[in-house]
Amino acid sequence: MSAETKGGKIAPALIAIMREISAIDKGGYNQQQKFKFRGIEQVLNCLNGVFKTHGVVILTDVLAHKASEFKTKHGTSGYHHLTDVRFRFMAEDGSEVAMTSIGEAMDYGDKGASKTLSIALKYALVNMFLIPTEEMANYDPDATTHEVAKSPASKPTTPHPATIQKTPEEKAEAWAAKRADQKWFEIVNPLATPAKWKGKPLSDLAADGDLKSLESIRSFFAKSGSSKTPALNGLLKKIDMAITEAKSNEVPTATDPATGATVDAPY
Repeated sequence: MSAETKGGKIAPALIAIMREISAIDKGGYNQQQKFKFRGIEQVLNCLNGVFKTHGVVILTDVLAHKASEFKTKHGTSGYHHLTDVRFRFMAEDGSEVAMTSIGEAMDYGDKGASKTLSIALKYALVNMFLIPTEEMANYDPDATTHEVAKSPASKPTTPHPATIQKTPEEKAEAWAAKRADQKWFEIVNPLATPAKWKGKPLSDLAADGDLKSLESIRSFFAKSGSSKTPALNGLLKKIDMAITEAKSNEVPTATDPATGATVDAPY
């Protein structure tokens, strides 16, 4: 995403708009992947009035568009769309700021291209005006303070070796216990392999339909599960939810028209 600026009234107008924008809450909810989001309608409803006040319009230039067909595991055909878009923010005197953005969408009808334009515009506006969400304060370390009571002086003690050396079962249970309050899509993959998923949330694997990686994670933890590991058993159930989601998002296959070979990712 990049921007080009020209002189005139546009820069002061955009700054004035930014000063008047308040937070936009994530009012939408994705039922498949279980996460909240801000829809384009919410963003436009927030900005429409202030854009009118300061005399700014947005002109859209489609720089490139690519569409490729795919099939689901059930044989349903759809299209994956990728669009490069330039948005020109123009003031009353004709001065403008040009910003490029990318929109990506998958659709089973004729709405894919328009979806990419909406997505590209939403993220261009959010990034240009740094629009916050109402929930961001919940994640700011400065939003809360903690008073820690001073502990009475005590003689240093040497920990017993048994408290230092933990079995794989104890380590797995402790790891799961720390994440007992997390939803399955918030849990971050702890394994070093495959490298591309290191540190990524399970929602990324599920969205990509990566069953193999999710099953590897489950197999790793299942080896330590028992009746003595309630937190770990709960974690395994959450991983099962991710696996169920991934099955519905398996990467479709298609035939490469050039070679006739079956490929995993047709786009």
